[in-house]
Amino acid sequence: QIAPGVAQARAEGVDVVGVVSPEDVDAAARSAQAAQKAWAATPFDQRASIVPKGEWEVGITHEQMQQAATLAGLPNGMMFPSSVPGRTNLWQRVPLGVVGVIAP
Repeated sequence: QIAPGVAQARAEGVDVVGVVSPEDVDAAARSAQAAQKAWAATPFDQRASIVPKGEWEVGITHEQMQQAATLAGLPNGMMFPSSVPGRTNLWQRVPLGVVGVIAP
């Protein structure tokens, strides 16, 4: 299932996002648990052959997590000029909720 992503300030669609239920998350976790058993049984040389790709993915993920973590320390808002005389626009970051990610 997909749902439109909405830029709240403009109330317009910006993209689509996947939507899952708690049951979908449970099924994904069970599937991952089952896959881990097969992975553990895979010979070492076959597992080792994918390490370079995995290192890249881990590096990118780490970088993105660091960038996201720095957002909490940023100011709560920024002022921007307005085309209306005597008026200023305030931009604010407002957390919308929890995001769950299942990645390879």
